[in-house]
Amino acid sequence: MLEFERKRLHDGGRRDLVRRIEWTAQIRGDGAGYDLQSFNADGSTRLIEVKTTGLGKYFPFNVTVNEVRCSEARPGEFQKGASQSTTIGVLIKPPTILGRVQN
Repeated sequence: MLEFERKRLHDGGRRDLVRRIEWTAQIRGDGAGYDLQSFNADGSTRLIEVKTTGLGKYFPFNVTVNEVRCSEARPGEFQKGASQSTTIGVLIKPPTILGRVQN
């Protein structure tokens, strides 16, 4: 998903934002409520929670309470990214919570 975001901004003419993308989960840990902080073409913040499964796009996945709270607190910035093998899809806001919420 990180490479997808880099390519999306680069190809969209926003090379200035590519280096500002942050892999938040790696830098600050899992507590932020999102995995990546990227940008939209207009420069506004784009927060992405990544969910990965090898079991197909209709297989349920878990969403934490913290992820739900983040999506509710920052609905204009929050995105969910889903990855299965090499196929990546971005589900557009407002967030639709699929699966079971966990603490």
